[in-house]
Amino acid sequence: MEFHFSDNDLNGVSIIVPTYQEAGNIEQLVTRLTKAMKALTPNFEIIIVDDNSADGSEEIVITLAKQDLPVSILIRTNERGLSSAVLRGFEKAKYNTLVCMDADLSHAPEDVPRLAALIMQDEADFVLGSRYVKGGKIAGKWGLFRYLNSWVATALAYPLVRLRDPMSGFFAIRQSLLPKAEPFNPIGYKIALEVAVKAKPERMQEIPIHFGLREAGESKLSLKEQLFYLQHLKRLYQHRWKTLSQFFLFCLVGTTGLVVDMGTMFVGYGLIGLSFRYMRFLAFLLAATSNYQLNRMITFEVKKGQHWLKQWVGFLAASAIGFVGNWLVSVTLYDKTIFFHDHYLLAVIAGVMAGVVLNFFLSKFAVFESRFFK
Repeated sequence: MEFHFSDNDLNGVSIIVPTYQEAGNIEQLVTRLTKAMKALTPNFEIIIVDDNSADGSEEIVITLAKQDLPVSILIRTNERGLSSAVLRGFEKAKYNTLVCMDADLSHAPEDVPRLAALIMQDEADFVLGSRYVKGGKIAGKWGLFRYLNSWVATALAYPLVRLRDPMSGFFAIRQSLLPKAEPFNPIGYKIALEVAVKAKPERMQEIPIHFGLREAGESKLSLKEQLFYLQHLKRLYQHRWKTLSQFFLFCLVGTTGLVVDMGTMFVGYGLIGLSFRYMRFLAFLLAATSNYQLNRMITFEVKKGQHWLKQWVGFLAASAIGFVGNWLVSVTLYDKTIFFHDHYLLAVIAGVMAGVVLNFFLSKFAVFESRFFK
């Protein structure tokens, strides 16, 4: 998904608030934001981007706008998702400082001027409201699982962007960075991470915030969103280091193939007593097929219309060639070098590594990215 942002030079703040079923929070959010922002600048707007909640949100915003509060609402009927909602709001914004925040009042409206001021005063290009820098606080008590979940999610994102709290959805960014950013392709709700990686702000700051409890409505955090986050991470890693991240996933898939291989041998040969030769062939076929399907689903981008059976045969051929490469390297090292006579396992490891690398590049360029299979 590619977004087109308009350049503007209007000095002010556009506050984007994505919503779904948040009618109970909107009035308090808008009134508190208006009061807080007037102390910073008279030029600001609040844009509610709602995914067709049909819960009275539109009527509430219209009533507030009639009271001369600087708020408007954009109802989306053909799209869903927090991240894309934020980007739609950014497109509609008229001021050159953009702020994104949640509607549930876990992000204090009174903190918005602190984020926006750093952009307006040209002290930063991207400002993140952080729970984890000195002075940041979390209201109430989180359970062990939620703390662990947040810590793991942050650690997984650290190689992409050096922020203490990239899971935060509370941030400000200079609008002029967005038209120059690489195409956004968000999934799930971690839009701050997407923007920080692809807009490439040179000056990033994290400032402490008090992360409050939801005032009304229900939390959108779910297992589905956790899975979306992992998929989002995969996209960002492949965006930053495409071949390296694909190789890592390829090796990870290969490990599962080893489990299939060993499991097939244990059942067929160890328990049932079938022919060892037959079972080695069957185990290779099952493991390679499992690897193929997982790589097709996880490692490589497979476009619609690519022929499954033809591609599978190509992958089996690449796996066989990889095994030949494995065998040649390990045997050559063992035969030609006395050192490997005493350390034959090192020859085996070297062969495995050579086979994996050969298999990966054959699979990538000759199978999954080959025009022959399209």
